[in-house]
Amino acid sequence: MSRTCPRCGVPLRPEELHRENVDRCPECQGMFFDAGELDHISRLTAILNRIELGEPEIECPIRERPVISCPVDGAAMEVRQAAGVEVDHCPSCGGYWLDGGELAELYLVEQHIRANLSLYLRLGSG
Repeated sequence: MSRTCPRCGVPLRPEELHRENVDRCPECQGMFFDAGELDHISRLTAILNRIELGEPEIECPIRERPVISCPVDGAAMEVRQAAGVEVDHCPSCGGYWLDGGELAELYLVEQHIRANLSLYLRLGSG
């Protein structure tokens, strides 16, 4: 069964990205990651999310994000926060849909976490 983009409705194209096979939309550049394909980023963001830094002083407006269907099994995807980046997660198959640009955002967050992890740990324990 071919996978289609949940945003554009066009067929996704298989692509290798950092030794992982992902499916990319040729129109919007969104990508689908099967369960486990984002683990290296997920581990770092889980560490950051466990550290208690208190409530932010500035509230960010929550934008309305339409519900999309998983390209694998058609289940309604849920919006999840991954270190401040909204991504779509399929509760059924465990896959993730990242809109164009969201992978770059996650990469920047990962680099920031790696560079500042000891600071976050000190702030969280203080």
